[in-house]
Amino acid sequence: MTARSTAAASPSADPQSASARPRSRRRGPVARFRLRVTSGDVIAIGPGKVDLLEAIAETQSITAAAKSIGMSYRRAWMLVDQINASLRQPAVASAKGGEHGGGSRLTSVGEDLIACYRRIEARADVHSLDLTHDPAVFAQSERTLARKNLSDLDPNPFVYAMFSTHPTGPERIALARSWASQHGLPEP
Repeated sequence: MTARSTAAASPSADPQSASARPRSRRRGPVARFRLRVTSGDVIAIGPGKVDLLEAIAETQSITAAAKSIGMSYRRAWMLVDQINASLRQPAVASAKGGEHGGGSRLTSVGEDLIACYRRIEARADVHSLDLTHDPAVFAQSERTLARKNLSDLDPNPFVYAMFSTHPTGPERIALARSWASQHGLPEP
């Protein structure tokens, strides 16, 4: 099969098949929060950059961090440069390669940046529930996001305790259940 015939056989290559897909029906509005901090026209920090910083903290390498989140090495370096250029002090410090290889680590600024970002995100989750009063939709959107992002619904407890500040999908679903219970609504 040639590349051209493979592309033609692909369902995503057929514009009519894309429009024939059933659309999901939501019961009501869903509040979604994606915090982005800009510096001029550049997004200084956002969800993807925070994920990259967390991966660097875990792997101690920009290359390994990029691989672990499915990002190209070049893109990861560009994002790290953008983050560092947007701050007064760098979030990531890198050592040049050599006989024993280089490495990268988060500075205290990088660690504080992640912690602050995740605190804001957690507060936004609660606020989202307060605004929508629909923990079932919130929980379902977390399940969907977990599947689309291929997140680990059962992360290794040691690795999570050591490196993660981001609540897992199950933790966010538990938040929705707790919120529902506190507000006299059925558990999602």
